Amino acid sequence: WTPICLPKFNDKGFVYAYVGFLATDICLILITVKNDHFYHLASCREQIDRALSENGAIRAIQESPIPEETRTPNILHFIFRSDSIRQFTRPMFEIPYLDRHDQKR
Repeated sequence: WTPICLPKFNDKGFVYAYVGFLATDICLILITVKNDHFYHLASCREQIDRALSENGAIRAIQESPIPEETRTPNILHFIFRSDSIRQFTRPMFEIPYLDRHDQKR
C-alpha cells in the first residue's frame, strides 16, 4: 500500500497503489484515490488472481516472450503496442541509447 503523488493528476492529493504479486514474476498494481480502500483492493486482487489462474492466463503470461527474447539483428530498439489490449512492450535501452538525450531521438 503506497501513496503516490502525481502533481499533474492532482497536486492537492495522492493516489494509492496496492501492489500484489500473482506469481514471482507477475505483479498486479491496483490504483485508487481512496486512502481507505486497502482491504477492498486486497479482495479485488484475490478475485483477479483466482480468475487469471482458473482460465490459464497466469501460465500464458509466464510463457509469453519477454522483450529481451524478441531481439532482432540490426534493430536497435522497438516498441510494440497492442491497441486491442491497451498494452505495450519494449526491450531495455542499450548502446547507443543509454542517456536520456539519445533515447528521445
